[in-house]
Amino acid sequence: MLDSDYSPRFAFSICRWYRWFAWRPVRTLDRGWRWLRVVHRRRVQTHAFLDGPVLTWDQYAVGR
Repeated sequence: MLDSDYSPRFAFSICRWYRWFAWRPVRTLDRGWRWLRVVHRRRVQTHAFLDGPVLTWDQYAVGR
């Protein structure tokens, strides 16, 4: 999975995609809801020059 895939315009990734077991239901970017399956996960943070607080969240994807 490429780091440029699913990159938001207003944020950047803090880490690379890594495999993670979805022990709780998560909404993936490419295939909807997944639960009790292996997905790819990465941490994303908003740019510092934007107004407001710096927000972080996780992105999930099933991949190819």
